[in-house]
Amino acid sequence: MAEEIYSAYQEGKGVKDERQELVQIERKLANGAKAVLDGADFSELREEMARLRVRKAELEEILAMSPDLVLTKEMIAAKLRADAQILQEGDIERLLKAYVTKIYAHNDEIIITGGVNIIGCGGGT
Repeated sequence: MAEEIYSAYQEGKGVKDERQELVQIERKLANGAKAVLDGADFSELREEMARLRVRKAELEEILAMSPDLVLTKEMIAAKLRADAQILQEGDIERLLKAYVTKIYAHNDEIIITGGVNIIGCGGGT
């Protein structure tokens, strides 16, 4: 599993796609805000803007991470071993706190975002 995660990390190391997506999302949010200010008031527009804001926050978090971060297979394996130990201990709450980064409730929708503290890999987060 560590090998697969490391391969995915190596393929996605650059943040060029995230920067481009962030620019597109900011443009869409500006257009949505203009439409609302011009009198458009559709629930679908508000819902889409809420989803865009969530994704924008996620992208900003990704881009805020140090581009100099070096992740090794050993770091990933250590993190997986530590999480397996937590799971064996039955401490599901601790795992949820480690992986669920945000929960947004909006109208009829709940958006749960997750991730892992890469900086803490191997360091016993």
